Amino acid sequence: MLLSLIPILSAQSWQDRVRPLIGGIQIQNGNTGGIFSLGFIVYYEYVEMGITWRCYGFVTVSHAVDLGDNIYQNVVGSNNYVGYVERDLPFPRENSDSAFIHTETVQKGTAPSKVAPQVLIDPNCKHNVHGYKSMSQMQRGEYICKVGRTTGRTDGYIKEFLHNSYYGWQVLTTCSVETGDSGGTFYRIFITSPDRPTYLYIYSIVQGKVSASHDPDIKSAFSPTDKIIADLNVAVYTIYSGY
Repeated sequence: MLLSLIPILSAQSWQDRVRPLIGGIQIQNGNTGGIFSLGFIVYYEYVEMGITWRCYGFVTVSHAVDLGDNIYQNVVGSNNYVGYVERDLPFPRENSDSAFIHTETVQKGTAPSKVAPQVLIDPNCKHNVHGYKSMSQMQRGEYICKVGRTTGRTDGYIKEFLHNSYYGWQVLTTCSVETGDSGGTFYRIFITSPDRPTYLYIYSIVQGKVSASHDPDIKSAFSPTDKIIADLNVAVYTIYSGY
């Protein structure tokens, strides 16, 4: 089986300092001290004086940040500053619990140096991001995985879809999460055949730990990627996005 995996010379966990920035790793809010997780890498473009620029960064949960907050990876430190909260809509939300952290701006055609279209799926293994799934493409009972700074990788199944009047759209799952996993990555790896590469698709970011009296198997919720895109006006950075 061919795997789209990138080996790391020295093992890195979700709580370690990781460069370039990728999905699932620990981040810290320099203004509040809160520790949580990085969701996935995104970008947007704009034109100024006839030149097209790309602004790169990542998404995480809005409830852990405020507009303008300084963000560090893995912890607050002079060499660990990675960006600031550039886009963060006020609550209540119609679509998602998400915010955009800006890390760098480069002229289109220049590769970013601070981010990569990858997710840390194991302490010693990164996986390329090939695309994302919108909520309409998800199904009840579908198998998914989650990575975050506290519990690392856990897996489970999609249980329900609902709209929360404060947080926006939510997908409820059986994946275990704990404090600090918020903002982490929900994803699924697709295997088309034993002799072909595997493909990782982003499903969303961890919103948090939840419980439901009608279904004790429900343990977590996430904000769907397409709803995040609608709120933040960004594109998911994949290996096909170019630069």
